[in-house]
Amino acid sequence: MKKYALIIPILLMVLFLLPSPSKAATFGYTSIGAESDYFENSITGTAFPTTEAGTVTKLSMYLNYTSVAGKTTAAIYEHAGTADAGALVKASAEIAAANVVENNWNDYTVDNASVLGSTTYWLVAWGESVTGFFRPKGDVIGGTDDLHNDTTYLGTNFPDPMTGEAAYAEVKYSIYATYTASGGAAAGRRN
Repeated sequence: MKKYALIIPILLMVLFLLPSPSKAATFGYTSIGAESDYFENSITGTAFPTTEAGTVTKLSMYLNYTSVAGKTTAAIYEHAGTADAGALVKASAEIAAANVVENNWNDYTVDNASVLGSTTYWLVAWGESVTGFFRPKGDVIGGTDDLHNDTTYLGTNFPDPMTGEAAYAEVKYSIYATYTASGGAAAGRRN
């Protein structure tokens, strides 16, 4: 028994000193909203805060009806003011309508977008106007910053900076970012 008396404290000390592994976390709205909207030829999204700096690897949006053709993409924008989008942080890869799963979370791959801690960002999606509709879900929640920018779909070529958006204070879209915090600590906030 004595031979273990020294080993156990040493093992505990080693485990305590090792850096914690990186954990993926989210910021945004992870609940499935009750309302449906659309985003064909309209950049649509909601502003959400981060809690820590990190690297975003994907955006996810709940879509309850999709187009029979066309494409959709998503992006992260800086929050430039009360209800304004600022500079483009990063656009996702496009998703063809044939690869979108109805009534489900759909993932948009983002190539390592850096975000700052305690900072608000716009998480937005954009769809091509074709037969059918891309229908994101969301909830009407007063005081929530959401925006719509009626712009002809240009794939991953989001306007930078975004101008001419119409900002509202009502819809929290079911969209969130998955990211890993800098330094390996868990980050993010679920709303």
